[in-house]
Amino acid sequence: MQVVRFVGAGLLNTMVGYLLFVALYGIGFHPMAALAMATVLGIGFNLLTSRHLVFRAHGKLSHFASVYAAAFALNAIALSVFDRIGLAPLIAQVLWLLPNAAIVYLLQRTFVFRRRDGVL
Repeated sequence: MQVVRFVGAGLLNTMVGYLLFVALYGIGFHPMAALAMATVLGIGFNLLTSRHLVFRAHGKLSHFASVYAAAFALNAIALSVFDRIGLAPLIAQVLWLLPNAAIVYLLQRTFVFRRRDGVL
C-alpha cells in the first residue's frame, strides 16, 4: 500500500516539480539553474506529501534534504549527459522521471522515514 501512496504522491510532486522546471526554463533560466530552483522550491511540498500521504511518519528534515541533494546531483548528471547527446532539457527531464522516482523512494524509505525497529 505504501508504494501505491508513493506513486500517487509522486505523481503530484513530479507534476509540481516539472511545472516549476518548465516555467523557470521557459522564462530564460539555464537548465541547471532551473533544475536547482525547482528542486529547492519543491522540497517543502514533497516533504509534506511524503510525511502525511506516503510514509505517515515524521522523518528528519535534514535526512529528507540530504536525499533531495543526492537526487539533485544524480539529476544534474543525467541532464548533463542527455545534453551532451543532444536531447532537449524538457525531454531529458521526462526521461529521468521514473529512475529519479525509484531512487528517491528507496532513499526516503531507507534513510528518512525508517522506523526505529527498521520496519515501515
